[in-house]
Amino acid sequence: MKRKNRDRNSIISLILIIGFLEVCIPSMVGMANVDVVKITIEGTSITAFNEGGRVLWIKNLGNDITCHVLTDLNKDGKNEIIVGTGYKPGDKPGYIYVFNSSGTELWEYKTGTGCERVFHHSDIFTVTHILVDDLDNDGKKEILVNSHNVPWYPARLLLFDANGAIKQEYWHPGYIFDVKIADIEGDGYKEIIGGGTNNDLGHIPVIFVLNPQIMNGQAPPYCGNFPHASEKYYKKIPLSEVRKEGCSVKEISFDGDRLVASTEDGRFFYYDSNMNSLGVGYSDWYIQQIEKIKEKEFYAKTYPLILTIVSIILSIIGGVFLGAFLERKGKMPKRKK
Repeated sequence: MKRKNRDRNSIISLILIIGFLEVCIPSMVGMANVDVVKITIEGTSITAFNEGGRVLWIKNLGNDITCHVLTDLNKDGKNEIIVGTGYKPGDKPGYIYVFNSSGTELWEYKTGTGCERVFHHSDIFTVTHILVDDLDNDGKKEILVNSHNVPWYPARLLLFDANGAIKQEYWHPGYIFDVKIADIEGDGYKEIIGGGTNNDLGHIPVIFVLNPQIMNGQAPPYCGNFPHASEKYYKKIPLSEVRKEGCSVKEISFDGDRLVASTEDGRFFYYDSNMNSLGVGYSDWYIQQIEKIKEKEFYAKTYPLILTIVSIILSIIGGVFLGAFLERKGKMPKRKK
């Protein structure tokens, strides 16, 4: 009888152990898998997930999150999370944050810092782009951040190392709407290509190419109190009839070996690897706007002439009718037959 009780107790214990292992082993594996492989953004909050889809941590940064990148910055086999914020609604606008996979903040930086050194505007900025790449071929990743003042200008490109030290900075008197990293010259060294608008040159569209190792300074026309930058290329694009009061480069793309700067008024400027012009293309919308402008100009030129002709015709007709009327009233001599 005692043996049967022992056997029954052993079976019950085994069942309990198996149940415990079924519950705990997956949890222990999940706890060990703390590398962030996915993040989601909702307003001011960021949520990090592991490979199994388990929530690892949640951060509320107080300001709207405008952009983010998930990458292994320091080659430790785990991803870091780089986050940029906007200018509302919190009290830390235009910040860059870097977190490790555990959710610990490694460093942060306010991108509007030092704006008064260059332009007399506030330090309220918003971050628009974060790009990560090895920009000096040393095997280590750098972080390129694009931000701009709100609601005015300037824009600022910042190049950080993985630890948050600023390696280079570039100030621009107008928003930089797009930025790319590419080896456009095919020499094994990558360039930074930016496109936007230059407020101090008449709100014209511009595209520029920077050497990431010597990009420190400010762009033309050098209104701020800061050293002049040494761009590899700085191309000024003329305003069009469609947008006479200001325009910008909205997108930078590549068409084979050609670099394409797309302006907000529907023009496409093509360049070779040395930024020599290869021609201009036009969108259907741009062509339609030009046709409307030409139509308005035609009517503007011909309308006064049409009015003059109509006035002369009406004067002649009026004179004929007036003469006939006066003749009937006997106030004009009758015509001799």
